[in-house]
Amino acid sequence: MFDIQEKVSRSIVEALEVELGPEAGSRMVERPIEDVRAYECYLRAKQEIWRFTADALDHGVRYLEDALGLVGPNAHLYAGLAFSHWQRVNLGLAQEEAIATMEDYLSKALALDPESPTALTVQGMSELAFQGNVRESIRLLKRALAVNPDEPDTLFHLPMTYN
Repeated sequence: MFDIQEKVSRSIVEALEVELGPEAGSRMVERPIEDVRAYECYLRAKQEIWRFTADALDHGVRYLEDALGLVGPNAHLYAGLAFSHWQRVNLGLAQEEAIATMEDYLSKALALDPESPTALTVQGMSELAFQGNVRESIRLLKRALAVNPDEPDTLFHLPMTYN
């Protein structure tokens, strides 16, 4: 599936006669989750997390845990788990325990990949929401965009940080 996606992307670039720099070319083949089944779990988890309910968050966490069971430690999946616990606090479902769990998963994600855009995004969101540190939040979110300018959660949260 990923190989087909890469071939289609390259065909589009060639058809449009667009010149890709080395960064864009390498980003096109980047796969934060190699296993298709685990990646599907990740996508399902994100869908659940954005439903904004306690039950949906529980389902999202289970999907992410299933994905970790398939591929083992993975920065992208740990960042997803951190985001799910950030969302628990955001929804008023939990406080200290969810923040501690979020920080634990965030540490695991950043230990595996210090430049993980998903982890940097959650870290930036956390700085704003839990520390009130607007400057650090903006710095982290911009750093995430520098790694991946197409990171949807970063693109969603960065403008809100300026409010």
